[in-house]
Amino acid sequence: MRLLFLVALLWVQLSAQELGALLKAYELASDLSNKTKKESAGNLVVYTRDDLERMQARTLKDLFNALRFYRYVENRSGHPDILNQDPIMYNSMPIRIYLNNTELISATFGSGTIWFGDMELDFVDHVEIYQGFPSFEIGIEPAAVIVRLYSKDVEHDRGGRLKYSGATENGAYATNAYYTESVGNLSFFLYAGRYEDQRTHYPIEGNDVSRDKEKQSFFASLKSDHHRLELFGLNQEGDEFLGFAANAGAPYEAQGETDYYSASYHGDFLDRALTFDLDYAWASNRFVHRYSEPWLVLLGIPLLTAYSSMEQINDEATLTMHLKHHWYLGDHTLIAGLQFRQKRLSLQKFALDDNDITLQAFFDETRFFSRQDIYSAYLQDDYALNDQHMLTLSLMQQHYTINNDTFEDTTPLQIRAGYIYTSEAWYAKTFLAHQEFPPELYMMMQSFQGNPDLKPMSSNAFTQEFAYDWQWGSARLLLGFSRHKAFPYLDEYVDLFTNPLDTLTALRNRDGTINRNDQSLELTFRFRERDKVELSAFRVGLQDPQTSDTSRRYVGGMLRLYNTFGNVDLFNELLVRDGDPTERTSYDYTAALRVHMTDDLSIDLKGENLFDRGMEWRYLYDDDFPADSYLQVPTVERRIWVGLEYLF
Repeated sequence: MRLLFLVALLWVQLSAQELGALLKAYELASDLSNKTKKESAGNLVVYTRDDLERMQARTLKDLFNALRFYRYVENRSGHPDILNQDPIMYNSMPIRIYLNNTELISATFGSGTIWFGDMELDFVDHVEIYQGFPSFEIGIEPAAVIVRLYSKDVEHDRGGRLKYSGATENGAYATNAYYTESVGNLSFFLYAGRYEDQRTHYPIEGNDVSRDKEKQSFFASLKSDHHRLELFGLNQEGDEFLGFAANAGAPYEAQGETDYYSASYHGDFLDRALTFDLDYAWASNRFVHRYSEPWLVLLGIPLLTAYSSMEQINDEATLTMHLKHHWYLGDHTLIAGLQFRQKRLSLQKFALDDNDITLQAFFDETRFFSRQDIYSAYLQDDYALNDQHMLTLSLMQQHYTINNDTFEDTTPLQIRAGYIYTSEAWYAKTFLAHQEFPPELYMMMQSFQGNPDLKPMSSNAFTQEFAYDWQWGSARLLLGFSRHKAFPYLDEYVDLFTNPLDTLTALRNRDGTINRNDQSLELTFRFRERDKVELSAFRVGLQDPQTSDTSRRYVGGMLRLYNTFGNVDLFNELLVRDGDPTERTSYDYTAALRVHMTDDLSIDLKGENLFDRGMEWRYLYDDDFPADSYLQVPTVERRIWVGLEYLF
């Protein structure tokens, strides 16, 4: 019934289209990603249209799970947190997600990864992932990783598609539909989808905790040769796993819901030398967490005023404007840009033990604000020394201000320099970068741990990439080193004057320097026109003088095999990870089969974590004496998906 509803929603009074024209126009060499790849923009990983389809990549989670140097992780509330370093604090602020030219953003948490780190990919044509402090023209705010999603359009997808996938475990399913067509010089794309991610429930202390989610989303675009309008919406609700309290045991209720809507305009002028982007996003977040035991140590509340539940409703909005101009002056390509972003935050409700708390009573005036403005100006010069050598230099000056006189304005300077060598077979890329990451809104105002005196984190990074391409394959070596100062972390302390018997927590900046070094080796072999093998191995080393384990290392590897035999596509992937908190080596094996029954009908079969030995993550849920209590769960559960896709 849900599938029929989506069909009726999108295609009433729309006629079916012949598939022949689409298949004739579609070729592997015409992937849109081939037109957008820029060697000077950063260290790039590209997933083409063909890759995504043969992988049967349903969500962005499938790509994050295999990303070099990182791994897909969820926080205590069941939300994606790729850089998870702390049991409570959200750490993925430096990871930014863009849909075409629009950032999918959370004004509160900085990065939209918390909502979109596992978003569906059924309306996405291809994906570009930039690592190692990418070019400033790609992102509005400083970033360590930028994910660019490019939507499908009429050039490759004229007509429509219906798709349904169901899992053999726990009743999870996904259903979606899209339609695209052109009228004169205008083209439109419509998409709607529903996704229910039902996962294993875990009994703890007489309560069931789970990470079940339900999502409804839509995307619409209308574009001409030089202008594009886009609308995007998401409703997500579900169980929030263990909630916030790491010492109160298992919650008997943990629910959350998010509504997100965005509207954007993109235009290019002066023979595409001048571009202008205008984006507006609005979101509402609601959650309630209830525990049998009171929250004590975690939230830093005196023993006499401990609480067992929290309910919060907040609205947020983000307005972004970006004006960019290219000049081609001999051997120089100059790029100049002006950017403005305003974030608004409104706390509609805050209740402890079901008692509404007034803002004046709970928030110190020095920690409460409702608006942040970010002004940015950048200049980039790509200087071609000759056909094989290029230098790039970028400077971006930013100014962060908050509508509260007690907060000092922040004026970070971002610098990026690089050297690129290319030949018919070889290329090499060297980048040096200095970036400053101002604290996000929740880090300064969050009711219990927020610290208005937090300073920006400063990062210096060096990356070196070598690559060699030949007729039947390629090899890539990537080396990186970075140093991070004033890293934000949750500090436990005792206030002898006000709460001598209670341990408090607050966000602070580290005094020392965190050093990180990365190495990655990647090989690709193509042994037939559409068959290839991908091999990779990586290592991450961390040195943190303020932790008991001052030196840590993470290693991983990947083996992928793409095959096509007649009308059958095969995909195999093995991910290996070692050095995570579970202290075990994980082996995550995925296999996918697609059978093209006709030109417009396909049947899919995909198995995830088939060995049931994929990566697991450990969560503290009760600091019992003498030993703490942990729950260890897989980030990707073992299950099999069966799907049906129909084109018309």
